[in-house]
Amino acid sequence: MTSPIPLVVAHSMPGRTRLRLAGSGTDIIALAVAATRLRKAKGVRSVEPRPVTGSLVVLHEGEFAAVAGCMPGLGLALSASAEARRPAAPRIGRIEPGTAGAIGLAALALVQMRRGNLLPPALTLAWYAGSVLGYLPKGPPVDAADH
Repeated sequence: MTSPIPLVVAHSMPGRTRLRLAGSGTDIIALAVAATRLRKAKGVRSVEPRPVTGSLVVLHEGEFAAVAGCMPGLGLALSASAEARRPAAPRIGRIEPGTAGAIGLAALALVQMRRGNLLPPALTLAWYAGSVLGYLPKGPPVDAADH
């Protein structure tokens, strides 16, 4: 007999649970097999595989505990939840100055656009915002009328 497919609960609420394949990477075949097996569990209404994230979105009746009880008989193993193993995200106390400046410049560009001043004030401010974030070259855009 093949070994059970290990899954972890990424998120659960009454009627909806997201399961992820345990371990790193996404095994599309294991994900499809797990989805097929999980559809046979009592109380499961639908299972939608998400290959990009290596997860399954399970719509079920009531709490997930009833579905989890059926999993070993279907060749699926439920490991500890992902939240329990995931380190706490660092709290961000302050926003970086460059990001704050770019947000401010972008807001000013929107104000100028709202006033109907698309060229040059809004475009120049938007260019500066992109420059601060590193997406665009430094300096204002070149206006063809200036040459």
